[in-house]
Amino acid sequence: MLKQAFPSEGFCTQTSSRLSRNITPASGDVKLERPVPSESL
Repeated sequence: MLKQAFPSEGFCTQTSSRLSRNITPASGDVKLERPVPSESL
């Protein structure tokens, strides 16, 4: 759905990452959602 709304792949990737955090955490965003050690920060 994001691809249809945002034809630009680069912009779509950044937008999808933001939306996924609010809607459903993606594989990459899950790491941010999980309690990570200070090393990751």
